[in-house]
Amino acid sequence: MKYFRFLCAILAIIGSFHLVTSDAIENLKTWKHAEEVARNLTEKPVIERKLEIVKNDLQMEVLAQLLDIYVLNSTNVTCRQASDSYRDALINFEPWALKMLDASSKLQAGLIAGNRIEFGAFQQCIDVEAITDHNGGGIRGKHCTIPVLPSERMLKKIFSYRGITEKAYKNRKSVYYNVTYVWSLCMPDACGPKDIIEHFRSTVNELVDGLEVTFLDDEIKCKTYEDIDEAFDGKEITALSIVGILMIVVGISTFMEMYKRYYEIDRKGYETFFSIIANTRYIFQYNKNHKKMACLNGIRVFSIMLVVAGHRFLLGFFHSNTNGFEALDWMLNLTSQIILRGTVAVDSFLMLSAILVSYNFFLQHEKGVPFNLPKFYLNRYLRLTPSYAFWIFLVVCYSHRIGKGPEWDSQWYDVQQPCKDYWWSALLYSQSYVNPKEVCILQSWYLSIDMFYYVCAPVFLILIAKYKMLGMITLVLLYFASVGANFGKAWERRYPVQALVDSDLVHSDYFTEFYTLPHIRGAPYIMGIALGYLLFKTRDKKVKMSPMIVTIGWTLSVIIMFSVILTNRVYLDEDYKFDRFSNAFYHAAHRSIWSLAIGWLIWACVHGYGGFVNHLLSSDVFAILAKLTYSVYIVHMQFQFYDFGAMKMGGYFSNMSWIQKSISDVILSFVMGYFLAVTVECPIYRLYLLMCGTRRKPEPSA
Repeated sequence: MKYFRFLCAILAIIGSFHLVTSDAIENLKTWKHAEEVARNLTEKPVIERKLEIVKNDLQMEVLAQLLDIYVLNSTNVTCRQASDSYRDALINFEPWALKMLDASSKLQAGLIAGNRIEFGAFQQCIDVEAITDHNGGGIRGKHCTIPVLPSERMLKKIFSYRGITEKAYKNRKSVYYNVTYVWSLCMPDACGPKDIIEHFRSTVNELVDGLEVTFLDDEIKCKTYEDIDEAFDGKEITALSIVGILMIVVGISTFMEMYKRYYEIDRKGYETFFSIIANTRYIFQYNKNHKKMACLNGIRVFSIMLVVAGHRFLLGFFHSNTNGFEALDWMLNLTSQIILRGTVAVDSFLMLSAILVSYNFFLQHEKGVPFNLPKFYLNRYLRLTPSYAFWIFLVVCYSHRIGKGPEWDSQWYDVQQPCKDYWWSALLYSQSYVNPKEVCILQSWYLSIDMFYYVCAPVFLILIAKYKMLGMITLVLLYFASVGANFGKAWERRYPVQALVDSDLVHSDYFTEFYTLPHIRGAPYIMGIALGYLLFKTRDKKVKMSPMIVTIGWTLSVIIMFSVILTNRVYLDEDYKFDRFSNAFYHAAHRSIWSLAIGWLIWACVHGYGGFVNHLLSSDVFAILAKLTYSVYIVHMQFQFYDFGAMKMGGYFSNMSWIQKSISDVILSFVMGYFLAVTVECPIYRLYLLMCGTRRKPEPSA
């Protein structure tokens, strides 16, 4: 019963207009009985008057209790005066005061199902405005969220009501460990968090005495209309001017392109470099010479879709859902493992990147083109950085202005502040080692890994080109060093396989000291360099494989892919007992095994054994979309943060609803990625090629 009192105490913490004392309940019973008797009395008018008096007394008693909870009792003079005005207005049923009361949280249904967050009516609260005589001024609504942290023992008890045993909780506790229950209070803007703390300590402490809950005083957040409708400062105006200038340049360049096309004038020249028409043409052009390796396009597109969907689901676990704890049940579904272990899509990207770097290097080497190391690095930097830098610029300057909601500030502080502090390490692609706990553009940790190995790649490639055996031995040694570091770290820290599903993932040791470190994630890239070399050596040869070898290859590839994904379910089972070796081995091996399966897929498709799979992956549609995958990767997660940060009421977690949102994310991200590519990425890289004296037409970054 003690634990059930927690749910009841929540009612007292935030208040409910159903809260009455035992005396009031007795009065209510007395009144109902008296009403029944009165109908049989001849002196009905007299009795009705007496009943009305009793009834009014009861209503006033209930109202008094409501006022004790919802109206702050503060020693702050300004707050107390505003609260007195609010109290008087409620007693007189004035509309503005009723709106404030109505906008405050009440005890919501589904607490045991995980309905942890009740935002009240955010917009209704901050829209309240009233002129009062009590304090000689006006009152505006202020919306505040009040977090309450239950102990782990309390959470276990709540989960037990859902049939989740102690064993099952241990295997899945990272999902909701240290999560809070959050309610809101709408109050006069003269009051603040300190007044809330003072009021609740004096009002409800005795009601939660003995319960294992903690008020998180430092995390009370308040918002008023003035906080949302802030004027633009000088930096924002300057930034807006820069964006405006870019749009003007794009508009003029596009107009010049149209003008020259209409009058059949030579369209060469700087004035059309920022033309949307010209850059769209580059995106839709497809080089038929790359047809043999076109399957990489499909893999790239499917991988980015899985990444976007995975981020939608994982972010959704830890935001406001009316059935939040059902995610614990969802995790046990076999189909859910596609999302939970969909992180292997990143390993696919690393492998594809390495294949292209290796293949193109040896292609140029065979043609006798001298290797220019500065140009090698500059080429990559200017392919990736303009779009990346521009997106960081927008996030720093404007992300806080594109929405509003109870969690908006805290949501965008976590997104925006790292870019203000560490934009420089982001542009140097060194965040994995410099600021792993405060990553600017959260998903860009991958870029740090990719750039790290791109910088190191010439060492491997030149060794293989000049001393083939020595180069291959070096690759093998580096591969085992990376796998060994992976195993050793997982063994030392006892990382469970499902560690990625964590309510505080971004700041966890697993994410910052393991998951995002280049030397831990190196195996797929090293395997990609080797495969790129093999594809180069066999590019003009007919590789013959017997039907049995092809069948075995495809069968093993499919089995490996499903095994890597579905094995994750074993570690979530209620009866699973943590085994240090098996968890460390899975961490060390599964990325290599996945890359091996992807490697077979690419090898088979390139050499004519891909069948309908190659036909699908090599589609011209994917050839176009693949050119936008880098931009999609850069922008997609900020749209998801926007969606969650702007929430004003809880959503409902389900496969269908999140799949629909994921599809929406993919479409929106490709649209935004297209505009980023044609206005920033393509024009700047075309200028770079022109300055280098190169006439080849660029494609957006892979």
